[in-house]
Amino acid sequence: LINKKLEEEMDKVRNIVTAGLALRKEKQIKVRQPLAKITLRQRQDELLDLIKEELNVKEIVFDEKQKEDLVLDTELTQALIYEGYARELMRAIQDMRKEAKYRLDEKVFAQWHSDDLGVSEAIRHWSDEIKNEVLLSEFRNGLDDKKTYDVEKEFELSPQKKIWIGVRR
Repeated sequence: LINKKLEEEMDKVRNIVTAGLALRKEKQIKVRQPLAKITLRQRQDELLDLIKEELNVKEIVFDEKQKEDLVLDTELTQALIYEGYARELMRAIQDMRKEAKYRLDEKVFAQWHSDDLGVSEAIRHWSDEIKNEVLLSEFRNGLDDKKTYDVEKEFELSPQKKIWIGVRR
């Protein structure tokens, strides 16, 4: 039942992912921040979706002429930055759900506010995905309405990019 070809492909993938994650760390780019592409020198036909998912890149390109085994495109467009904000927020809401001891399938209410225009634009753009991904019955933008929340926090999605969020049943 041992598939040697699959094991060899997985070793290649593991090496690519390890090197890609090391480059992300060196450039101080979190894995939740999507990147446009990775360029690989050696053709890799198997398990491309796994590489994309593990490194959080949109596209894999091959260039046999490049010197390095892999190159990460670390240029962040506005769309990629906004998606990164949304992913950070989803992670934070999941942590808040866990802290509030909500059931995994329980839909809850969330309210948010940010004075940062870029953060606000990003969250509005990604609100449907956020709502679906973290099981929110409602995801409202507005200042703190003095209602009681099970958990509420203010934090930075990235340096100097603050957001307040509250969750309740």
